[in-house]
Amino acid sequence: SAFEGAVNRRLDVLDPGAITSVWRPALCAPPALPFLASALSVDHWDPAWPLSVRRAVVAAAPEIHRLKGTVAAIRISLASMGARARLTEWWQPGAAVASAPGTFRVLALVGSRWTTGEAVMSAARIEALRAAIAMAAPVSRPWALDLGIETATGLAAAAATSRALRVIRRPLAATANRTV
Repeated sequence: SAFEGAVNRRLDVLDPGAITSVWRPALCAPPALPFLASALSVDHWDPAWPLSVRRAVVAAAPEIHRLKGTVAAIRISLASMGARARLTEWWQPGAAVASAPGTFRVLALVGSRWTTGEAVMSAARIEALRAAIAMAAPVSRPWALDLGIETATGLAAAAATSRALRVIRRPLAATANRTV
């Protein structure tokens, strides 16, 4: 009967497995993912990102918030976007000579494209990496971003690291306010 059909459809909606999957980034239906991102306070979201990146960003959000303001938060945030981070504090060997006390540099190494046909370092991806760092880094610490392309072999990765593209830089002048 029509009534039984309506009841069965309603029970399908109330399936506990379906309800709990909404809270799991890997299982959440793509149309519901922005709502899960909002519920988990994802700091930076772009619906144009590939689905795998959107899922990874949502999955990483609780850990990023727990560690916000630390090197670990920056690494996790960039990893969710498919980049590996190397951080250099102003006092560490290899830091730029002009590095001011309290500053740090992030080298984001990207090894693959987000989508077929897209450049490895598209403008959208660079902006996403910059925003990810800005949201995870300590607010009181000025930073700079260097970008590098990493390949499968260690030698090429080292070469890419030493020739990092200086595409985006945040002024290293000490300031209490941040531009996001």
